[in-house]
Amino acid sequence: MWRARRAKIDESKEMTPLEDDTTKADCGPVIALIGNRDHAEMRPICDWLSELLQADPQSLTVYSTIVGRLESANDLIPDLIVLLQGWSDEYSRIEILQLLAIAPLARVVVCAGAWCESDGRNRDLWPQAVRVPIWAATERLHHEWQLITGQHDRSPLLWSASKEEVFAFDNTPVPLGVERLTILVDSPDPAYRRFLIDVLGAEGHQLVADSPSLVLFDADPWDSGRVDALNAVRHRWPLAEICVVSDEASPICANELQEFGVTQIRHKLGFHLQRGSSCIW
Repeated sequence: MWRARRAKIDESKEMTPLEDDTTKADCGPVIALIGNRDHAEMRPICDWLSELLQADPQSLTVYSTIVGRLESANDLIPDLIVLLQGWSDEYSRIEILQLLAIAPLARVVVCAGAWCESDGRNRDLWPQAVRVPIWAATERLHHEWQLITGQHDRSPLLWSASKEEVFAFDNTPVPLGVERLTILVDSPDPAYRRFLIDVLGAEGHQLVADSPSLVLFDADPWDSGRVDALNAVRHRWPLAEICVVSDEASPICANELQEFGVTQIRHKLGFHLQRGSSCIW
C-alpha cells in the first residue's frame, strides 16, 4: 500500500544515526518527523516512533524544521509526516502549504502541544483534520499506521474532513452490553436532555427519574454548579454507574471526573447510540 520510492539522499539533510544511502533501497513505509524533539511533552511521540521502527529504523528521517524537509527535495516522498508543534505560529502558512504540496498523498499528523492546543479556534493554518492535541496524538498515529500498512480497512481521513468526521475516525463504538438499561439523564440543557432521552428511548432503554442503573451526566459547563450536581448524583445513587458526556475530553478533565466515581467519559460531539448494537460513542 505504501509508495516508497528510491532517490539519491542529499548529504546536507539531517539523518538518524542508522540511516545511510545503502539501507533504504527496499524500505517499507517512509516516515518524516519534523520539529523539536527536545520538548518534554513530545517525548511520548518520539518513544512511539522508536518502538514502532525498532526493526526498521532507517525508515525514519528527522528534520528540525519544515524548511529542512523542503530543502531536501531528493529525499523519499514520505508516507507519514509527523510534525511536532510546540507553540502557535511556529510554522508559517507558506511553509505549511509547501509541505502539504510535496506529499499530497501522505498521511499527516500535527502533534499540537499545550501552548497551541486551542489554535483550531483562532487560527486556520492547518486543516483541522491533521491537527491533534499532543495527549491524543499517539492514538491517531496508531490509526494512521494501520491504514498505511493495510491492517485496517477503514477509509482514510481526508484533509477536508469535518469535525464530526474527525471524531468518528478517532473514536470507535464502546459497547454498553446487550441488556436494556434503566437510565437517568442529568443535563442543565433542556434541549440536549430531550435529545438524549429520545435517542436512548428509541434504542429500548428505560428512562427513569429514580433508582437508575446508569446515570448519563452532562458535565458542561464544568463549574461549581455541575460539581455539586455530580456530587449529589453520586451520593443519591451510590450503586449506579455514571457516564459523563462533555465537550471537554482532555486527560486533566478526565482525571478530575474520575475522582467523583465516573466510570465512562464520552465526547458530546460524537455521542449517539447505534441501533441494534447498544453502543455508545
